[in-house]
Amino acid sequence: MTKDEALDLALEALDNLLYWDNGKSDYDQAREAITAIKQARSTPVQEPVAECVWEHEDNDYMPGTWKSGCGVFWTFTDGSPVENDMKYCCGCGAKLKEKNT
Repeated sequence: MTKDEALDLALEALDNLLYWDNGKSDYDQAREAITAIKQARSTPVQEPVAECVWEHEDNDYMPGTWKSGCGVFWTFTDGSPVENDMKYCCGCGAKLKEKNT
């Protein structure tokens, strides 16, 4: 389950809230909680930057072929992934890094 899916479920549960006993109305308390969750949802989360290492897999039948760390094969007519301005892996979305050979 993604972060957004979890937050959507929480919002739905709070929308259906029936009982809170702390002096505030159920409606007011639920609205405050929903507002706080919506604000949290719109706050960007800084994910750690992962790398996907690409290795040259050239052969006679498929020259210019590279294999990514996540298993994607990609063939270039000229140059390497970096020379073709690729910055992220097209398979997993991680930051692309070429393996030194």
